Amino acid sequence: SPPYDGFALNTNPGISASGTSFTFEAWFYQVTPGSQTVILSNAGGCDGYRWGPQGTSAYWLLGNSDCSQYAEGGVNNSSTMIGRWVQMVGIFDRANTLGGGAKFYHYINGTLEGSVGTYTPTIQLGAPGIGACCDAFDGYLSVIRTYNRALTQTEITQNFNALRVRYGI
Repeated sequence: SPPYDGFALNTNPGISASGTSFTFEAWFYQVTPGSQTVILSNAGGCDGYRWGPQGTSAYWLLGNSDCSQYAEGGVNNSSTMIGRWVQMVGIFDRANTLGGGAKFYHYINGTLEGSVGTYTPTIQLGAPGIGACCDAFDGYLSVIRTYNRALTQTEITQNFNALRVRYGI
């Protein structure tokens, strides 16, 4: 039962450290927001990656192993993620597979909410974990998926439609 601190993916073989794209997907029910709530992470500081909900936005970080390059921020939603079941998808498009340069894309319930430019560092997969960097996730996690590529809009919509009835959406 809540609170849950998230997952630390220290050696996930599906996510490349060499600069390829990857996608995170989560179905969750968040009870209370945090300022840097993390669901998936391998970063205790500015190295690696972090991703999670912040009430009306998604928090993300992407950095290299010595913290000489990193970017973090949020992408806003059109509505809150608090107190309801949500499918949230974050894409780190580091290989420019979706066009427009390296970006972080944020989807809620199959709909693109926004994107922000980033860069393509070589991330550290053996980072120390979420440690003291982030707020604990207060809620329920149902489905967590990671992909070693950028999902397409069609694939995101397909995943959403496959489970939406289960969560009353």
